[in-house]
Amino acid sequence: ITAYGFLVSILKYHKPQCIIYDLSGYDIQVDDNTKYLNLLKDCYSKDQQLIFADIDKFSPYKMLSSFYRYNSNFPRFIRDCYHPNEVFQSGYQPLYGEMKANAEGRILSKPKSDPKKYEYLNKFISLCKAEYIKLLFVVSPSYKNSYGCEFWSSVKELCESEHIQFLNFENMEALSDNHLYFFDSVHMNN
Repeated sequence: ITAYGFLVSILKYHKPQCIIYDLSGYDIQVDDNTKYLNLLKDCYSKDQQLIFADIDKFSPYKMLSSFYRYNSNFPRFIRDCYHPNEVFQSGYQPLYGEMKANAEGRILSKPKSDPKKYEYLNKFISLCKAEYIKLLFVVSPSYKNSYGCEFWSSVKELCESEHIQFLNFENMEALSDNHLYFFDSVHMNN
């Protein structure tokens, strides 16, 4: 949902040649979809009204007030005036450190897939195809964590049917079994 909303905004000003979409469980599992709208509030426009209305029927009314869009960001704006976060402005914030050697991974229970998220994943793919943007889906390595191959099978099938490359590195042994490469169980360190 969020990725589609950002792509709609980006395409107003720039057309990328290639998008590498790093999938994670929240991209397809069932949870509260309205929380993903918060990330899109800052770039809300007429192009995104349909997204907001589709996810939360009250959002178009809330968004009538420009103050609503920024009310949760106000403390961050004030803080950034005095302590700007220069690292994050580059679009990447490295995580330094490493996990403890005795950290345990876990097999994650297979969450249910959300049809609404699949709908927006399909919209994302369709928009990329319409704009002739090359698309690649990737699942990053995680430390001894796994949703399992069956969790990603529906995405893999979708990618195969759309002729999109899908690379699943979630359980890549050279990486996922070595704690030195990870800040925490799902974030690799710098």
